[in-house]
Amino acid sequence: MVSINCLLCGVLLTVCFTALSDAQYYPSFKNELRDIKSRLSQLENFKANISTRFSNAASALFEISPEFRGHRYYLSKKTGNAAIPVSEAICELFGGYLVEINDEGEYRFVQNFIRNHTSDFFGVYTGGNDEDHEGTWVYRHSKEPALFLDWTPGQPTNDIDGDCLILLNRNDWRMDDFRCYHVNSDTRFMCEVLV
Repeated sequence: MVSINCLLCGVLLTVCFTALSDAQYYPSFKNELRDIKSRLSQLENFKANISTRFSNAASALFEISPEFRGHRYYLSKKTGNAAIPVSEAICELFGGYLVEINDEGEYRFVQNFIRNHTSDFFGVYTGGNDEDHEGTWVYRHSKEPALFLDWTPGQPTNDIDGDCLILLNRNDWRMDDFRCYHVNSDTRFMCEVLV
């Protein structure tokens, strides 16, 4: 019985000593934890601030569609310039890419969205192009072939400069091949953004 009591006393002393020795680190640990919580709070505030800024910027730059098949479509407001590299960069900044119209349902949604917001401009750039091989239409972002094409009568003309797919106002927003660098404030672009 004495040896069991001594053993229990030894275990108890070891536990107490360990707890006492760990207690000296407790204030340091507590300070580190407080610092981590403070940094996390700062990051959450920063994220909320950036999210608000992006939301405000998106509203200022785009007409934004309702969700369609897990995507939203951002139709640029008057830009003054519709150069494809700039349009692509702006789409990427907002988490998207120049629109890729994959089927008739998406095409009709995009056409109706454009019609419902304004019609006082020349056309809308998409991500379609045949820059690498004349007559072979692919999308810039996915590099996939453009399989759904609803050309304006007489299009594509396959002109040397007509390498970008545009939805043309004068033909009820049907597809046309057009210059990729069109400095004209009446030309807009559309981003496709995954929700």
